[in-house]
Amino acid sequence: MVERKTLLNQKGYTMRTKIALVLIVLAMAFAPKAHSQAAPTFAGQTNGNLTGSIWSEIGTISPVEKGNVIFATGVTEGFDFANKGIFIFTPFAAAQSSLDSYGYDWDNTIAASLGLKTSIRLSHGVLSASAGYGVEDRWKSGMFASSPEVYLEDWFGWQIPAKYKRFPGSTWTTFGMTSPIEKYNLILYGHLQQGVTVARLGKVAQRPIVIFGEGTLVKDTQRHDWDNLIRAGVGAEITVGHGISIGANFTDEHRNISGLHADGLGLFIKFDSQWGKE
Repeated sequence: MVERKTLLNQKGYTMRTKIALVLIVLAMAFAPKAHSQAAPTFAGQTNGNLTGSIWSEIGTISPVEKGNVIFATGVTEGFDFANKGIFIFTPFAAAQSSLDSYGYDWDNTIAASLGLKTSIRLSHGVLSASAGYGVEDRWKSGMFASSPEVYLEDWFGWQIPAKYKRFPGSTWTTFGMTSPIEKYNLILYGHLQQGVTVARLGKVAQRPIVIFGEGTLVKDTQRHDWDNLIRAGVGAEITVGHGISIGANFTDEHRNISGLHADGLGLFIKFDSQWGKE
């Protein structure tokens, strides 16, 4: 069985971590005026300007890690400098970080990358391929690494935003080398969510209440326990404005390598916002 508790004798953050955290905070503080979007960063930003996004999530996400509160956040800034037929070319810089209340190594990390993305914009989504160079620091174990990153992405959404639509849903997938510490590890992330808007609060600023079902699949080629799981669940959330949603879900999770299995109720707060999109 994969050992679930990691080394906790490392105190404080490394200098690399402090610098990266400061960069994330500055990027969030000085980003252009944003507007709420339901799509990830790579979802069809093609207007030839500075384009980017900020996202954050906090909650009890994993039933297997019962009671573990995980916070994750990220920021991306890009520039759509060329449109060649159906292709859009976007150099970008990105940073993301996560931490948790249990101190698991894979949940306490910070990463940054520079790269070039080639995208094809479709009517309800986008396909993209990215290549770049990234660095990653896992401060609990003291592991640090840098390496090339190459990955494919897609995102498709329908009847979004829920403020105006009855059946909002989306699906996204990422596949490739996305972790410098897990060098040459091919990781697949896939997610699908389908919702039903059951009510809208407020007459002027409508706040939709959505009941949803969702599923998440993660697999890799190095057989890390945290990179091989299936989650499925149902839940409800309310958008309270400015890209912020609050909700709860009941999720069943199975870890394929260790065989760990659990289900339970989780709570979450999410924020996402983009700028530079037409």
